[in-house]
Amino acid sequence: MKIIVCGAGEVGTNIIKQLYEEGNDLTVIEQRPEVAKKIDSLFDVQTIVGKASSPSILEEAGANKADVIIATTSFDEVNMVVCQLSKHVFDIPIKIARIRQEDFNAAHWRHIFEDVNFPIDMVLRPEHEVAQHIAQAIEIPGAFDYIAASKLKAFRAAIIGVDVEAGAAVIGLNATTYSIAFPHIPLAILAAHNRAGVHFCDNNYKIQAGDKVYIAAPHDALPVVLELFGYTTDQDKKKIVIAGGGTIGLSLALQLEKAGYSDIKVIEKEAARAREIAPLLTRSIVINEDIASRETMLEQQVPQCSHFVAVCDNEHINILSCLQAKKMGTKNSVCLINSQNFHEVTDASSINNVIVPHQITLASLRQALTRKLKTQILKSVFNQRINMAVINIHKNMPVCDKTIKDLYLQRSAFVPLYAYEDKVVFLPKAETVLHGGSNILLVYESHSSDYVNSLFQEEVGYY
Repeated sequence: MKIIVCGAGEVGTNIIKQLYEEGNDLTVIEQRPEVAKKIDSLFDVQTIVGKASSPSILEEAGANKADVIIATTSFDEVNMVVCQLSKHVFDIPIKIARIRQEDFNAAHWRHIFEDVNFPIDMVLRPEHEVAQHIAQAIEIPGAFDYIAASKLKAFRAAIIGVDVEAGAAVIGLNATTYSIAFPHIPLAILAAHNRAGVHFCDNNYKIQAGDKVYIAAPHDALPVVLELFGYTTDQDKKKIVIAGGGTIGLSLALQLEKAGYSDIKVIEKEAARAREIAPLLTRSIVINEDIASRETMLEQQVPQCSHFVAVCDNEHINILSCLQAKKMGTKNSVCLINSQNFHEVTDASSINNVIVPHQITLASLRQALTRKLKTQILKSVFNQRINMAVINIHKNMPVCDKTIKDLYLQRSAFVPLYAYEDKVVFLPKAETVLHGGSNILLVYESHSSDYVNSLFQEEVGYY
């Protein structure tokens, strides 16, 4: 797939890296010569120095032949114009733009992004999406990740990531023994991660305490399922402390207020920013203090809160404050980091949920690029080592009317969910026939992408 990326800031560079690693034909437009030079040194892509909103620059970048354009410059107006030119001058099929202004997120302004105005197929809002991701995780006790049932409509199920608590009922069970022990609770355990590595949760793997696992289950069954993994589902009042009143912190507080939460504190170090956001919140208390201070954490009752969320601009402060909160007795901590260098530190720590913004952005981007295909990658998890993809089986595929066993997935992939007509099957048998019009959830190791692509004769990913 030929893709043009406009703007190589932090968001743009992460997108370029992922698309480049997936083997796409990339052209990068960047106005700053020093940044363009850096991209040249990192990736074997074509770089053009110039303004992305210039028709001549877009033409030089090959817009006439592009399949996708992604505008991630620092200016919303430029990104919107790029998409307008891409539609009306170059007829690029998929147009994606990063839009920062929250005003554009209001329902009565969304028509702005229709074809007759600014034709944008997908709006990237990294800060809003991160806040939404955290809010969804807070809704579900113990969850470090959540994929809503709305993204798995064919299966009428949601996917959550949880840590297996000591003493959990599922410890020692595999796929078969679980089905025997709890036959009336529909559940598919997709993959697990521990110090020994990443594992598919099929008949060959037994769940262990401390595993990080991804589970698929009907949304209505989640409270019962979570109890099996050692989590109480009582509806005690949640007390939430948000460290950092930047764009993400403010967006999170607003979303939590909308969801009905009222015991929310936002701790912001900068006095001007604290004064700016306080009038925007109706049921949250904004406090102008430094969260890096232990005295502040004690004074604001961090040890007694149900969720401590650190989303400051400084990831060092986020990590240290989360570790301190856990040491003080906070039950759930959420830490925002931007650097991959901190993954090993946070994975080995007591922090419950580590949020990496660019991974959330890339997941949204992946869904946009696969929306028109028969395959849709939902998410890459466990540091991009495992992919989850929804595949619609159609009659022209060579696998149509064959069985799951005929796929020869061996140990690199498995099918935990199958849906056909109005029937959903958790952990389908190897003899299950892949009828035309059926859907499967395929969980597979990222290094097996080429084999998976060959099975379904469509690219499972961006291209």
